[in-house]
Amino acid sequence: MPNKKYNWPELFADYEQSGLSQTEFCKQHEINPKYFSLKLSKRKASEGSPFAKAIVQPEVEYTTSLVLH
Repeated sequence: MPNKKYNWPELFADYEQSGLSQTEFCKQHEINPKYFSLKLSKRKASEGSPFAKAIVQPEVEYTTSLVLH
C-alpha cells in the first residue's frame, strides 16, 4: 500500500458518524486497522490533556480608519 497522508481529525469524525466497526471502517478506507486503533487511542488520551486546541482565524482587512489628533 502506498504511503498515504490522512486527515486524522476528519477520519475520526467520519468514523464516529459512520456507525461501522473500526475493522469495517478501515477496510472501506484502506487503512490498517491496528494503525487506526493506535491513532484513535492516542487521540482519546490527548483529550484529557491540559492543552487546548487553538484555531487560527484568517486576518480581517478593515475598510475604516481611525485618526487620532
